[in-house]
Amino acid sequence: MKQEPGEVLLTAIREVLKGNVYLSKQMHEKLLKRIAGGSEPEQLINTLTPSEFEVLHLIGQGHSSQEIAKLLCRSIKTIETHRFNIRVKLNLKDGADLIRYATRWISEEH
Repeated sequence: MKQEPGEVLLTAIREVLKGNVYLSKQMHEKLLKRIAGGSEPEQLINTLTPSEFEVLHLIGQGHSSQEIAKLLCRSIKTIETHRFNIRVKLNLKDGADLIRYATRWISEEH
């Protein structure tokens, strides 16, 4: 995660180079809670960061990653990272699931 100190980033890079998966302590805890609780995406919406929530809202309005990047003055890579994190947090299997979820969510006027 961006807020992690440099030492953690180096540890993560070393683990990935060894062929392992690295999860920050925060992400590890979130995944364990999700596995233990078996929560549905509707219950997990509160786990999104403000930026992820904003991206979800724009996806629900039908915007592409490129459009969202321009609207929010962020890089496409940042938007794609938000999309990935949203999918992980909401237990969505792919981009199509994300679009369906976001569209349904926005149509329900949350």
